[in-house]
Amino acid sequence: MKKVIAVVVTYNRKTLLEECINSLLNQDYKDLDILVVDNNSTDNTHEYIKKYIDNKHVKYINTLENLGGAGGFNFGIKMSINLSYDYIWIMDDDTIPNKDALSKLMEADKKLNGNYGYLSSVALWTDLTPCLMNKQKIYKNTYNEDKTLVKTYHSSFVSMFFKKEVILDIGLPIKDFFIWGDDVEYSNRISKKYDCYVVLNSIVIHKTASNTGSNIALDNDRIDRYKYAYRNESYIARQNGIKGRLRQALKVNYHILRVLIKSRKYTFKKIKIIIKNSILGISFNPKIEYINDKKKVLEVFAEPFSNGGQESFIMNIFNSIDKNKIHMDFYTPYYCDNENYKKEIEKNHSKIYTSNGSFGDNEGNKKFFMNELNKFLSIHKYNIVHIHSGSIFSLFFGAKIAKKNGVKNVIIHSHCGGIDNLKYRLIKLYTGIFMKKYVDYYFACSNLAARWKFPKSVIKNNNYKIINNGINIDKLYYDEKIRNKKRKELKLDNKKVFIHIGRFSYQKNHEYLINVFNEIQREEKSSVLILVGVGETQDKIKKLVKELNLEDKVMFLGIRNDINELLNASDAFILPSLFEGLPVVAVEAQSTGLCVFTSTNVTQELPIDYLSHYYSLDESYKYWANNILKELKKIKRKNTTQDIINNKYDIDSSSKKLEDLYLGMK
Repeated sequence: MKKVIAVVVTYNRKTLLEECINSLLNQDYKDLDILVVDNNSTDNTHEYIKKYIDNKHVKYINTLENLGGAGGFNFGIKMSINLSYDYIWIMDDDTIPNKDALSKLMEADKKLNGNYGYLSSVALWTDLTPCLMNKQKIYKNTYNEDKTLVKTYHSSFVSMFFKKEVILDIGLPIKDFFIWGDDVEYSNRISKKYDCYVVLNSIVIHKTASNTGSNIALDNDRIDRYKYAYRNESYIARQNGIKGRLRQALKVNYHILRVLIKSRKYTFKKIKIIIKNSILGISFNPKIEYINDKKKVLEVFAEPFSNGGQESFIMNIFNSIDKNKIHMDFYTPYYCDNENYKKEIEKNHSKIYTSNGSFGDNEGNKKFFMNELNKFLSIHKYNIVHIHSGSIFSLFFGAKIAKKNGVKNVIIHSHCGGIDNLKYRLIKLYTGIFMKKYVDYYFACSNLAARWKFPKSVIKNNNYKIINNGINIDKLYYDEKIRNKKRKELKLDNKKVFIHIGRFSYQKNHEYLINVFNEIQREEKSSVLILVGVGETQDKIKKLVKELNLEDKVMFLGIRNDINELLNASDAFILPSLFEGLPVVAVEAQSTGLCVFTSTNVTQELPIDYLSHYYSLDESYKYWANNILKELKKIKRKNTTQDIINNKYDIDSSSKKLEDLYLGMK
């Protein structure tokens, strides 16, 4: 069974606390421990419940000061995570769960396969009517088939249930709230990132003094507490953008009017509390605390998350970086069609967020990228935003949007060069003037990629970092057995095999590649070309292959997860790109001992010199073909793992460098 701990925060309500503990000890789900967080009660709570503290399933801690409900839950959740519990169930000391309340939550966890942010029980008052102060806000028409679950976006801390992974990702309740609004903020924070549910057959009784919501107009006994309510609500409204602020302004005015009409005592004191603390909330800036103080990093892509070099590079980093220190999520406003990457990300408790936009019209892409990234960062908060793109426009405006959404550390990462034309020069001139206002760190895969994208002053003063496109040498290496097995599987025996891996796009210049291969196969009749990838120019290239009668010579393999095997099975890698930074796929090819034949438009910084050959695109197709065949006769295939390590293109070197940079940021 999975380990669950119930965190009960108490302050001077020992009789109700005893009833709560009894109800928890009598749950029909037995693998449950209890943590009582005592906010320094003055009613002798510790002595009163001493008989329970001797129970091995009950833990007690006195905070030695009154931290409020928010601070108490923050304290208790943090302690529970450090005690290595799988699930945390939180509640007030006046919450009395039904005997099967927890087992119903565990059934829901199983039914949802763990895919949720939090689960919330139904809270009833002592007369078994709904408890008005604990009613969840739900999405209409989101009930599951057996009507036991419904999606929610706002729940109270009266029976809320979490997996530890969500807390590690989202952080803790804001302890500076002290009381009131902490559950609203926390449930909203989680539900903006995860689907959350009310478990309709998990019932708790909330033994409040009366079944009424909070109302400062009618409440004369705890007026001073409302200063927390209005300050905290004002802060929450700020997190919800212009609409949230507008709603809060209307609410404040309505509450003032309600006090004027209905209040019989302390009228002006109440109005002063409403106004003063609503204003205080405008500058109230509490810190969200993360356990282990992990750096939260968002990797942003201005293109679909597919099978390109940028994605390959960052996934290599993701699989190697210390996840106890750094939490990485991924975002693209388009789509992710690489299921292997998606599964790998989710398996490690990270998320890939997409807006599922279509990737087509260039101007439409730019506007969509800006609008969607702005919406995303207005909701999701990260210490570091790391923007990857081959477009100066996307790097610049991505940085501007991140900075305007309060991101402390904004990185732009150039992954390629470009085409020198008037449009490029104008964009670089404009972005160069303002880029330093929004960008904190400049990363590039090569010096060429840096020169193409960054302001002249950044290049002149060497204010950028080269992050080598490191690869996993444990997965990419030359092996004769792998080669023979794959060639047999693909029926490539006795054939000269050329390979290209990359998105079908204008940049990759597939048309030139096909024409070069057409010349190769005229000289080498047994030659075959393998094309790995998908993209917008694929249909056009298939048509060209057909026109040149190469259909039985060119293999379109789509997206693959056997890249090492395909590279082993091949004899040469051809990359006639119109522009690149330092292509990851070329490093991967060299790691398997392959010669790489690429255009001079690609940076001449590939790690293994004797496997690197650069030809101008101004040369004829025949020139390329003759030189490729000539060079292949000179090379004897061998294991090049040590060459990759010596040049620091192994993933451990790249990952450690990037990790140190992340951890050194504020």
